Amino acid sequence: MDTQIQQYIKRGFSLIPIKANNKQPLLFRWREHQITRATFEDVLKWYANYDSPNIAIVTGKISNLVVIDLDDVSKLEKLKSILPEIDKTTRVYTPNRGAYHYYFSLDTVIPKSTKNLFNLGIELRANGMYNLAPPSQINGGKYQFQVPLTKMLTYPLRAIELQKQLKLEQNKPPEQEQLTRDDIIKLPAKLPKYHGREVSCISQIYQRELKVGERDTNLFIFYNLLVQNGNKKDYAQQLVIQKNNSLQEPLTDREIKNIFRRSYSYTCSRIRQELTYLNCTNCEHKFKGGKLKMSNILIKNLNKLPELTPSEQRVVLFLGTVFEGENPSNYQLAKITGMNKNIVKKAKEGLEAKGIKT
Repeated sequence: MDTQIQQYIKRGFSLIPIKANNKQPLLFRWREHQITRATFEDVLKWYANYDSPNIAIVTGKISNLVVIDLDDVSKLEKLKSILPEIDKTTRVYTPNRGAYHYYFSLDTVIPKSTKNLFNLGIELRANGMYNLAPPSQINGGKYQFQVPLTKMLTYPLRAIELQKQLKLEQNKPPEQEQLTRDDIIKLPAKLPKYHGREVSCISQIYQRELKVGERDTNLFIFYNLLVQNGNKKDYAQQLVIQKNNSLQEPLTDREIKNIFRRSYSYTCSRIRQELTYLNCTNCEHKFKGGKLKMSNILIKNLNKLPELTPSEQRVVLFLGTVFEGENPSNYQLAKITGMNKNIVKKAKEGLEAKGIKT
């Protein structure tokens, strides 16, 4: 076995076999070696079972190692200006266009693997990756140490912090012109429709001057109605933020973010219970253009209404109006009709027996 590989094992590097003249692992489950190191005996078996395999080191925590893969030497000076340690740390010459691998040991913090280190398009291999190492060969070209492992430096914390800062700046949204409250109120909002029909409650919430005590519920329902009606979340959030900023006393950023995270399962009847000011008379969604259609429980069973008991008639009436298109529980029906839950249950059973599906 090559003395370099013995040195890797002594240093506690996690090794995997690689196909000869290749960079592909010979082990289907090579990722297991991110947790468990191969033993000396394991490595001997690889050399016995495989034909002149290349060798790779699993980078990251398991080997206490990160590697910078510099494929484009034209970026060397720029990299050196940011990370001058590359001049002194372990360096491997690679047969890939005369490029280099720079080895660093780890301190307490492990940097994330990236293909855009310092925004230079350079790869840093850490957790979840592996790195082809000497004495591997590709097309006759050998991986060779130019600076030995004994000279390996620790990857500096400042480099980790710089990478984090650069990523934050890269993901930062472009600054927008600050608008005054009056500007926001005047902004034209193109409120969406529900499958081509106006949803009356959306515009009513948007036009209302929300007061302390009703802001959270109204904006929560407003946001979810927008999403429920087929709008993209970022557009819905934009409208909610715009509406909130137009208020005399807007919610905090934290409260707004909480609105976007909460789960939602409100029906029309629940919305009317929460927002008692809503007028659903002209809602094109609720009654399909302002009219009860043939699918409505009242219209479908108009000839049977005189045969129903008073409690059955009451249940049908509310199912066809307040709960049109919904499937309310017995408790919800009892609460809105003012009837006992058991009476509601009995009435629904009577309706089912008379061929009226509830």
